[in-house]
Amino acid sequence: MDLGIKGKYALVTGGSHGIGLATAHALAREGCHVALTARKEDRLNQAVRDIQAHDVEAVGVSADALLAGDIERVMKEVIRLWGTLHILVNNVGGGGRWGSDSVEETPEEVWKDVYHKNVTAALRFTKQALPWMRKQHWGRVVTVASLYGREGGGRPWYSMAKGKIRPASKKWFNPLCRWDGWGLLKRWPRSLSSSRLNRQASSTEPAWPSMAERAEASNESEPHHSYVE
Repeated sequence: MDLGIKGKYALVTGGSHGIGLATAHALAREGCHVALTARKEDRLNQAVRDIQAHDVEAVGVSADALLAGDIERVMKEVIRLWGTLHILVNNVGGGGRWGSDSVEETPEEVWKDVYHKNVTAALRFTKQALPWMRKQHWGRVVTVASLYGREGGGRPWYSMAKGKIRPASKKWFNPLCRWDGWGLLKRWPRSLSSSRLNRQASSTEPAWPSMAERAEASNESEPHHSYVE
């Protein structure tokens, strides 16, 4: 498949494993040069080496998506290296296992941090990328959501955060879609075959049977087979 993005520059947040890494590989196979950001430097460095095997440029910038200064630093480094950015994949997120099963016992800070990691981080990265996309009249922003944000399930702070991605994105980006060459996608991944899901499958937690049923019903897949709205 030729997506016409060979030679473009892409940034994938949370790109050292899972959906983010699979997306980075998909972009690299299309000839995109890819920058990755994640917190753990060892895993990030390995991901960069793997992406470079596609004969494209790949760089990693360690950062914490909860810190506005780190997000700004990532974008400055990308622009310093490449001079522009064409594609942004807002994949960083998570927090679905933070806190406890008891809403009453979970501190308010958990709700705030999960929201900021999933929603605020995506908006901050996008705000940093938009001027460069405007300048070249071409840009793609892909934001990874979750079916829990549409259907519920999981811990409520995670569902709340993922559910906010869609309206926030539509409100912000609808006026921008008048640009020639502008595009916005929201990805709603199905249940994926992942190390976390496999660990839960081997556990004795009561929640596992319902997760297994959901995975089977949604046609569980590897990350690169994710459903796109």
